[in-house]
Amino acid sequence: MTSTLKATLLLAIIFLTASFAQAQTASVTHIFPQVVDGVWSDGTVWTSRFLIASSTGSLVTCQVSLFGLDPGRLSAPTSVQVQESFFETISTRGEDVIDTGYARLDCSQPVVASLTYSILSATGTPLGIATVPAAPIASVASVPMVLNGRSRYGIAMANDTDGPQLLVVLFDSDVPGTAHSVAA
Repeated sequence: MTSTLKATLLLAIIFLTASFAQAQTASVTHIFPQVVDGVWSDGTVWTSRFLIASSTGSLVTCQVSLFGLDPGRLSAPTSVQVQESFFETISTRGEDVIDTGYARLDCSQPVVASLTYSILSATGTPLGIATVPAAPIASVASVPMVLNGRSRYGIAMANDTDGPQLLVVLFDSDVPGTAHSVAA
């Protein structure tokens, strides 16, 4: 099967699926599949910062729940009030041994939220920063990437339900013989 035919078939499946991943929108619940905090063995410091912006004309109360990370890693209480047409942030401290988990943000009104990752060298020099929106709830998602050999890529997923889920991840490229599939 040619790569063009495979791509066409994949797009057809994606567009026919009702719960396809959508762009960032205001919501009362946001899932962040990867939160990182702490100091690596070489002294580099990783922090995560939640930015919560009110999209309504009223006061919004939000609660951050961490899974796999102790709430004590946050530099502020897990609950925050966001004034109308304003934003608030909650950061991790970046002080303990490096650890990861995921987070859920639950709010009383719809908000727009994002998570910013920062990495500092042992001497405090900024090494990188990346901001991601909350992950949409989806049963099928497509994540196109330009692979150039110079960059590192990562995909984080979280099962925020009480039951087990089947996950199938397909990696495909235009290079013959490089398609890979992983099921977990």
